[in-house]
Amino acid sequence: MLRRGVDAYARFLEWVTTDITDQATEAEMQRRGDGERFIVDRMHAAGMVTRDG
Repeated sequence: MLRRGVDAYARFLEWVTTDITDQATEAEMQRRGDGERFIVDRMHAAGMVTRDG
C-alpha cells in the first residue's frame, strides 16, 4: 500500500482491520497479487481511495 502513496497508506492504516487482513491473506494465498487487489477493491467500495491510488 505504501507504493500507492503516503496519503493512501495513512488512510489504509486507519481503516484496516484484522478481518480485512485475514481475507487479503487468503486471497493472496490463492493467487499472487490478489491480496492487494482485494484491499484496494474494499477501500474503493468504502470510498477510501480511487482505483489509481
